[in-house]
Amino acid sequence: MISIYFYILFLLNFEFQEDAWELFYSDEVISIEFLKKNCYDKIINENFNYTFFKIKNKSQNNVLVSFFLSDDSIKIEENFRRVILNPYSSKQSNCGDNFWRLSFLSENEMKEIPIKSLSIEEFN
Repeated sequence: MISIYFYILFLLNFEFQEDAWELFYSDEVISIEFLKKNCYDKIINENFNYTFFKIKNKSQNNVLVSFFLSDDSIKIEENFRRVILNPYSSKQSNCGDNFWRLSFLSENEMKEIPIKSLSIEEFN
C-alpha cells in the first residue's frame, strides 16, 4: 500500500516538474534565462526547435531591455526586440505564445545564444 503512495507522488512530481531554465545574463537590474524546447505546430503538423527567453526585472524601477535576437551578424529591424518590465516583474515566451516574441526558431543546434547588442535602461 505504501508503494502505491510513493508511485503516485513520483508521477505527480514528474507531471508538474518545471522546465529547467538556464542563465544567460544577470546583473543587479535584470536576469535573462533561456530554455531550449521542441514545440509542435498543429497547423503544419511538424515539430520545431525553439529557444525561449525569460527576462526578469530585479529592480524597483521600470526597465527597458533592448536587443537583437538573431544568429546573423546583420542587424535588421525585424530581429530587434524591446521589452518594458515593471518593477519586480518578468516576461517570457513558451510554445503557445507568440505575443512577446521572446523566442528564436533554430533549425540546427545553436552554439551560442543569439542575443546581440543588449541594452538596459532604468526609468520611473
